[in-house]
Amino acid sequence: MTPNRNHQDCIAYGNIKLFAGSASPELASKIADHLGLPPSGRDVVQFANENLFLRLHSSVRGQDVYVIQTTTTPVHRNLMELLIMLQTLRLDSAGRVTAVIPYLCYARSDKKDMPRVPITARLVADMIEIAGADRYMTLDLHAGQIQGFFSIPGDVLSAFHILTDYILSLLPAMYNPVVVAADLGFAKKGRNFAAKIEAPIAFVEKRRTGKDSHAQALTLIGSVENRDVIIVDDEQLARDELSYLLRDVADIDVIGQGKNGLEAVTLIKETSPDLVFLDVQMPGLDGFGVIKKLLEKKISPPAIVFTTAFDQYAVKAFEVNALDYVLKPYDRKRIVQAVEKARKALAEPREPEAVLNDNSAKLDSLVRLLEQQKPQPNKILLKANNRLFLVDQKEICFASIEDGVITVVAQNMEGQSNCRTLEELMSSLDANLFWRAHRSFLVNINRIKEVVPWFKSSYQIRMDDRKQTEIPVSRAQTRRLRELFGL
Repeated sequence: MTPNRNHQDCIAYGNIKLFAGSASPELASKIADHLGLPPSGRDVVQFANENLFLRLHSSVRGQDVYVIQTTTTPVHRNLMELLIMLQTLRLDSAGRVTAVIPYLCYARSDKKDMPRVPITARLVADMIEIAGADRYMTLDLHAGQIQGFFSIPGDVLSAFHILTDYILSLLPAMYNPVVVAADLGFAKKGRNFAAKIEAPIAFVEKRRTGKDSHAQALTLIGSVENRDVIIVDDEQLARDELSYLLRDVADIDVIGQGKNGLEAVTLIKETSPDLVFLDVQMPGLDGFGVIKKLLEKKISPPAIVFTTAFDQYAVKAFEVNALDYVLKPYDRKRIVQAVEKARKALAEPREPEAVLNDNSAKLDSLVRLLEQQKPQPNKILLKANNRLFLVDQKEICFASIEDGVITVVAQNMEGQSNCRTLEELMSSLDANLFWRAHRSFLVNINRIKEVVPWFKSSYQIRMDDRKQTEIPVSRAQTRRLRELFGL
């Protein structure tokens, strides 16, 4: 008797099962909506020692399983989660496991281009295969030969047609466009772009010494004078671009880079820089949160230049005495102007008492601004399946954060909050109703169903959501748990 299946193309295997990694929740949700399949449940817990634990909510024996997980920053955490999930599915006797990896990390390390270096792309391919993947899918590999590193079959998709269609829509507003391949290794793909839009091509010759992550541009091959330039490259980090522009400015030493707000606070504390270019929107702690944290720690903030792709934060930036506000994409002339403005400000002598009073005024001003922007409504806004919902606070069971994405589980739904940190979410919730049980979890006290004794006098709490999720209680919050329930 043939089993009843929604997808008749799966003849050799059971039904399709989709599992979303914590790095790709929105992509997985859109794929699930397109296929008309709900994502399968799984729990991913990160312990205090940063080890990961994963558990499936249901069996996948004999099923056709797809794991959707990118390996962008934080690279190692996302890669390990992918490998652990693949092994978990293999150990549960899945019929076939396909790893869907939109961005494959370490793809640039695809050859031995100097003595005593690894081929890390091959290592990653081997790990994915050994962990349990039967197939892989990815998008626009850095180099085509990486497909040969895998012994399992796979599909490499391309966004070429989507990108070129977009560029073609911009061509009428361009003057003598030219395509520039930012690396000779990308010359073939650059040539394909140029042929598609019928434009000439130029190349940038770059050289990497291997001692740092930055390549030096040596030669421009081709003409770009009096032309609109379309740059074609597969990796370009904004902070690397800014660092490169700053190194061309006289008497400027770039002494550090931070990829999030918490790293920025640590770097400023350790290095005491004269000037900081601070992004407004960052994971963990935004730019204004960085200034607030420094002032709370009695650390005198350096001169600040805010950078962002949005102009709506400009007024707020200058209200906390930022020296300048630079919009992305960066322009060398604009960066030089910001540096010169900082030089003049730093050259003005100031008395220590004046600095202290100014810092106190900054903190008061910033706190007032943050309080004005954080009302405490009875409902919060959640995004689910590309729709926005208003959910009453009392219906919320708990909220969790993974890689800067906050998931809120309510009585009848689950969605993402637009808050960037649990602290930010907590500020809009009833402090008498919600409790930070763990650094990654915020729980509704009235929705705790059971307290479960755990190892070495620790506890877990079981919530009354549909999945009866078990949440660890951190050691720092164990005393609070005992006070709440008289343990």
